[in-house]
Amino acid sequence: MKLSKTTANRIGLDTVLDRLEPQSPYGRRAKKNLHPLEKAELFCAFDDLRAMMTAIKNEPAAFLQLESELAHFFEARSSVNNVLKTAASDVDFFELKRYLLSWNALSKKLQTLNPLKGLFTRELGGALKILDPEGMGIVTFVIDSQELREVRRKKACAGAEERSEYAEKEERLEREQRARLCKDLQPHCGDILKSMAALERFDLTLAKAMLAIRDGAVIPEFNDSEGIELVGMTNPRVGEELERSNRSFCPITLSAVRGCTVITGANMGGKSVALMTLALNVCLAHMGIAVYAERAVLPYIDELCYIGADGAAQESGLSSFAMEVRSWNEALRLAQDSELSLLIFDEPARGTNPHEGAAIARGLCRYGERLRSITVIATHYDGVSEHADASYRIAGLKPVDAEQIRAYGAQTIAENMDYSLICESRGAEVPRDAMRICELMGMPKELIDLIKDGEDSTIS
Repeated sequence: MKLSKTTANRIGLDTVLDRLEPQSPYGRRAKKNLHPLEKAELFCAFDDLRAMMTAIKNEPAAFLQLESELAHFFEARSSVNNVLKTAASDVDFFELKRYLLSWNALSKKLQTLNPLKGLFTRELGGALKILDPEGMGIVTFVIDSQELREVRRKKACAGAEERSEYAEKEERLEREQRARLCKDLQPHCGDILKSMAALERFDLTLAKAMLAIRDGAVIPEFNDSEGIELVGMTNPRVGEELERSNRSFCPITLSAVRGCTVITGANMGGKSVALMTLALNVCLAHMGIAVYAERAVLPYIDELCYIGADGAAQESGLSSFAMEVRSWNEALRLAQDSELSLLIFDEPARGTNPHEGAAIARGLCRYGERLRSITVIATHYDGVSEHADASYRIAGLKPVDAEQIRAYGAQTIAENMDYSLICESRGAEVPRDAMRICELMGMPKELIDLIKDGEDSTIS
């Protein structure tokens, strides 16, 4: 499963990832590399997340302290690589010593608090002793030996000519000492790299767990069926936008099986929000991140394709509709090659005339039944749901009258829209809220009558 950056931003994935806050550079590196996982990796990731959430709830203060300690780590992977190449500098040794001091302090706590199976938690005392032979535990480093001390002492007391000779000898001894340190450290580098991998896994899982607990997200259930059930799902990005206007997100419940599910409704944005919320939560589930829902049950999905008409034409010579068709072709090709795919079409063919557009949407719905895919189509065209396996409509506008609009403004309409999904029988008509809104917004009655009568007339 691959998502373009445009799609990830559109569905709100970037907002969730911004809220995911690993504390160490190792955890942040793991976050940067987040992607949909293969099935075995995914189940292991959720085993980790489940165990971490339980551990945090049992000892919240201890894990807050672990977060604080993770923030003290610095990136030292390049220093390990330089040691392996016998090319480490004094700065590399300093960074490694600092890392080892932090790791050994953390590992003692991990040995009692860590809930993750198979995590490397061993102290690296042998490696630290090479860089801190006297066991001072101080975060400083200098190339040193008895012979070097003697040379440095003589150089300080020598005249100009002799000082140059001692400086050359000092430099040679330092090179030899660095080479010896690299040689001594090289057998320990494997374990150091294991500890860094452990930090990636632990810190990222801790961040995922903290996010899930803070936002009330849940671990999805995976089954072997070919259907998705998401109860009470939300979308944090849309929720944040609504909060800025003192509104709240209406949780969405949706079930979709192999074949085609259609969402109908007037062209006022509720359908797109439902599709973005579905895509976001399916994507999160396949990245090993808790989902924003009361309950989520779904199969493992190989490909997720989200196709919307907005922002389409990016290449010279292609219209937005041509770009949309190209996206359909790519999605259908992926669906044919996958075990199970999720195809999401947001208002397909909205960029062409209504007659052809409706025919195209109906064709996509019927074609979805021939693929190993769960196809979800949002449309305001008539007749599409006749060919669907399941049909929903946006609940639409709540009771409101023109007097309220005049008193409180057009914002009243937005505040009285119900974006929840209502399951309908196959072939149900598309909701007709558009004319009602025209009336509430004070459109001239003469024009409304002409529209209702289907007359083509010019108002002078």
